[in-house]
Amino acid sequence: MESRRRRPAPSQRVKRKRKPRLTVPWPPCRNIAQLIEDGDITIGMLRRVSCAAAAADEDCNYAMLVRRRGKSLVHLLTRFDQAINKALT
Repeated sequence: MESRRRRPAPSQRVKRKRKPRLTVPWPPCRNIAQLIEDGDITIGMLRRVSCAAAAADEDCNYAMLVRRRGKSLVHLLTRFDQAINKALT
């Protein structure tokens, strides 16, 4: 049998790049939470629209919003909560 040399252990480990954390605090969304108990909330992708949100009850449609270009989902949810509040009041 031949003896094999062992390779030296790497002296530096490669660090993985971490994804940036969400810097915007999550909105409380009280109106969305209230409407989830009584109605329906839909957030998703549509064909020609990148992301949309809709809030409806059995009798009425409260709000329908489209995510603006360059804005985050948190921004959409904040606007969505404000639109529901405006419709309820």
